[in-house]
Amino acid sequence: MDGKTTKRRNGECFHDLVNRMRGDARGNDTGGEVTRGKRPAWWYLLAAFLVFALFVTGAFAWQTSTMVTAQKCYDELVSLDPNITVDELKAKGYIYNGRAESGWAGVDDRDYPWYVLRKPSAQINKFISDVRANRESVLRLYTIDEDNEIAVRLLWYDPTVEDSWVSGWTNSSVTVKLDGNGQIRQWWWKHGGMTDPDKRFSRDIEQQSDGDRTTIVLHNRPKQYTDGSATMTVHPLAADEVLYSY
Repeated sequence: MDGKTTKRRNGECFHDLVNRMRGDARGNDTGGEVTRGKRPAWWYLLAAFLVFALFVTGAFAWQTSTMVTAQKCYDELVSLDPNITVDELKAKGYIYNGRAESGWAGVDDRDYPWYVLRKPSAQINKFISDVRANRESVLRLYTIDEDNEIAVRLLWYDPTVEDSWVSGWTNSSVTVKLDGNGQIRQWWWKHGGMTDPDKRFSRDIEQQSDGDRTTIVLHNRPKQYTDGSATMTVHPLAADEVLYSY
């Protein structure tokens, strides 16, 4: 055996020894082959659980932030600046409801006018279609009255709320009707404040034609509520409103 062969074998033995030492230091007696230890099964289960928990938490947070509630509708309107402009309302997603004109159905009251547009509104008609299809929908409107005063109207079709209303009463009893679920709920912001918040309407939207004018009417569902200052129960009369005319 020559000197070169001896040196080569000695070198191979040295490298083999180093590799064994590395393997022993890492907890692997694999004859010089370095491998990573496998993770236990519970580690993968824990990782999967954490990913699932993050997904559920994110979905819940998103749903909560986008969910429509009566309180959110109310808060949105009361937070408006009393001096808000039309451009600012448009930037918030409100669309024109038409110009308010007194005299609808012979009612001489500025709170029950026509809201007149020159032509049908695609956005308002989409809301009507959603209601008729029993799909939740929100419609944000603004109008200008005969005194050039801006009023804001928020309509929410809530398909889950009970469709009940007071249809009649006597001194000793109240007649309440029930027609499944689903009502249109309305909030008005006028004169810098709220007017009759959460007024309810039937999902059966009526279209009236009178000559050259078409009027879309919302039929009120009067609510029964108790006067906080007395034990008597107050039964408001039905007060229909115009959604819009064209």
